[in-house]
Amino acid sequence: MKKTAITIIIGFLGTMVALFGAIGAMYLSSIPSAKAENLNTSNKENSPTFNDSREEEITTDNNSQDEEIIPETNSPTSEATNTKPNYTGEKTITLYLFHGSTCPYCLQAKEFLKTIIDDYDYLEIKTLEVWHNKDNSSLMQKVAEKVNVKASGVPFMLIGDTFHKTGYSENSNEKIISAIKESYSNPNYHDIVADTINENKDLNIVIEDLN
Repeated sequence: MKKTAITIIIGFLGTMVALFGAIGAMYLSSIPSAKAENLNTSNKENSPTFNDSREEEITTDNNSQDEEIIPETNSPTSEATNTKPNYTGEKTITLYLFHGSTCPYCLQAKEFLKTIIDDYDYLEIKTLEVWHNKDNSSLMQKVAEKVNVKASGVPFMLIGDTFHKTGYSENSNEKIISAIKESYSNPNYHDIVADTINENKDLNIVIEDLN
């Protein structure tokens, strides 16, 4: 009887020892895993973030380039707006307007020319009435022949020997302005009307300033 009780106790103790041994083994095996996880977390937090800093550097570089480029793109624009030739005081060009006293298109042309005459220091505008002055009308025909055109009506405008126009509409404004600038810039500008007047001193020419 005693032997049987001792055997049972020894068996129970053996079972408990095995159980505690298994629990201890499980505990010990979990410790390295936790340390490794903590180590990985620590390394991840302390490692430098190269991608983020590189994006910031790239962004900064792009911004600095934009700041340098902007003045370069704006400078030609400011130069392009200054299309008026600089007046040196050494040259004057004359626009001649042959007109009829009551011609409605001539009056419109006059009104337009009045709006631009003060914009160009080198520009003179002279008018010659041809409906009531035969000599002025004769001069108009002689000048037209020299530039190989037929002056069939008024208004008839000339600048030098390169620009001449019969008639007027608002669509002509830009062409007239361009002709004024080109004539001033043209080193070969030649006042053909003045030459024709000098060649025909028998004509009683009446020339007036634009008014």
